[in-house]
Amino acid sequence: MIDIALEKRTHPNVNYQLIQDDSLSFLNDNSMDGAMACYVFINTDNKDRIQRIMKEIYRVLKPRSSFVILDTNPDSTGIDFSTFRNGLPGREYTDGECRQEYLHIDNQEDLVLNDFHWPKSMYQELLKKVGFQEIEQIEPTLRDIPEKELKMIEQKHNFSHWRSEWDFPPFVIYRSIKPIQD
Repeated sequence: MIDIALEKRTHPNVNYQLIQDDSLSFLNDNSMDGAMACYVFINTDNKDRIQRIMKEIYRVLKPRSSFVILDTNPDSTGIDFSTFRNGLPGREYTDGECRQEYLHIDNQEDLVLNDFHWPKSMYQELLKKVGFQEIEQIEPTLRDIPEKELKMIEQKHNFSHWRSEWDFPPFVIYRSIKPIQD
């Protein structure tokens, strides 16, 4: 993924790093303006490890900086969306349990990935525990996108075959702030 990013998404203000042992040791304390974790925690089977990762991100963020997390919505497990389904319909998963993700690919069999199920309360709990404040939880659906903007997206990507995205939020986003320390 880093090679792809370096090839296709270079930017003078972006530096891609492979993180070893959950350590951001290449960064100083209070040195980053913001951080985002996309689909990181659903790929992690250990709650303590998730907390260590969040704590390390907290360490390197400047005060009043944002940390944003994007993961699949655990409350939408088993619901078939236009591009994926996480988990089996009607099945309840326990905290940290392996849950398969089925990525729908046109004219191909689903690509099956192994993710882990984490409830929304775990994200809230650990963000607070490591020190983040002003935690906002966002669960958007297609109804939250203005009609004109949605039409532009559909035209740009030649796609309008939505399924459950209208009524169920496929993703959950957390936005939290590192407070100013005394």
